[in-house]
Amino acid sequence: MHKYAVEIIGRRQDQVIQPWMFGHAEQKATCLWLKGLPALAPTNNVKQQMMKLPANQRQRLHYLPPSPDRWKERSRTFTGIAEAMAQQWGGNNTHTKQKGGEMSSLGDELPKLMAQMRDELLPAYLSIGAAGAFGAHMIQAELDRATKALAEGDVIEMISCYESLKGME
Repeated sequence: MHKYAVEIIGRRQDQVIQPWMFGHAEQKATCLWLKGLPALAPTNNVKQQMMKLPANQRQRLHYLPPSPDRWKERSRTFTGIAEAMAQQWGGNNTHTKQKGGEMSSLGDELPKLMAQMRDELLPAYLSIGAAGAFGAHMIQAELDRATKALAEGDVIEMISCYESLKGME
């Protein structure tokens, strides 16, 4: 980590993980700052297989050509990493909440919230007519974004969608 980054953040990362530690034959370091969480344990080390690939394949994200979406592709959370986080930290993550004595995860709550918005709030806005069309369009756009985030396993986007949809309740 660059010394100026350490100055800004205030400390070094607690752990550096790679996609190949979680079943993806790619290299791209991800730094983790763990507050009250144990280090993430590798679940499917494929480093040997990955090292047989040419550099431009195993470092695919590094070699991406310039494009408007390059930042988004480089920011994507690998599904193997997201699954390991969910499995290993599921009961400890900050997006888990207590309901009636039972713990529920973001993966449980986001689809429930989406269904509630689709089945209750969206029809209410549509019933208003032209006055509710803009609000209905915004809700539908958020639902589409959440559906895409779930399909791609993009945990950061899922959190963003959850927070946005909760704000519309």
